[in-house]
Amino acid sequence: MRRVHDPERAAQERDKPLASAAPVSHAARIIALQRTVGNHAVAAMLAREAKPKAAEPAHGLAIVEGLGTIPLIAVQLGELRKSADREKPAASQEITVMSKMGDQSAALALASQHGDVFEVELFVGEKLHLKLHKAMVSMFQENGHGADGPVDSWVLNAESIEFVTDER
Repeated sequence: MRRVHDPERAAQERDKPLASAAPVSHAARIIALQRTVGNHAVAAMLAREAKPKAAEPAHGLAIVEGLGTIPLIAVQLGELRKSADREKPAASQEITVMSKMGDQSAALALASQHGDVFEVELFVGEKLHLKLHKAMVSMFQENGHGADGPVDSWVLNAESIEFVTDER
């Protein structure tokens, strides 16, 4: 075991890095500036600053197993397809969704080509929550530009759809 002598210990304490200061918030910087230049100058500076654009909430949200969360622009529920068998009244249902083109676009295109099956949850507005079981991306298409840029249109075809209610 190595012994540390008093002069060496003092040198280690002296050379120890100082604790890093906490980051200064934007509000604290504004108050410091206000103390330096006054209320009128700070008010004029803040008036010149660009106001941040509030993010527009998505119309819906899709959580696709393995692909992640996708904000949706539009959701359209298709008509229920009936089967001839009375034992199985509903064979499948299609849901058409539109989303901004993004990181998920390539994965959705591949899923539509390969016939991959997913568990999907759709949240539409504040009230509607759907669970799609054994859903496939049966169609995927890139649709040029929408109001906010490039848009993807895709159709989910599910074996069964569960409407989830919130019992509050």
